[in-house]
Amino acid sequence: MSHGIYRVTAFEISAPYALRVQFDDGTRQTINFEPVLAGELYQALRDLDLFNQVQVDPETHRAEERDSCSSQSPT
Repeated sequence: MSHGIYRVTAFEISAPYALRVQFDDGTRQTINFEPVLAGELYQALRDLDLFNQVQVDPETHRAEERDSCSSQSPT
């Protein structure tokens, strides 16, 4: 089984802890992150104010906090 690597081109917050993500191949998927927001690394993202600051880094095409990225707003 082969899995391609796709870049995130856009997203929108669709529900608490969930993002509707669009990929560079044109597909879209809603991803609920709530089940994985636990432990030392991800627990802080249970704060919805923090979670909702997500944006796509235009260089790496990864979701990151707005403060650590450029000022470009998500599309």
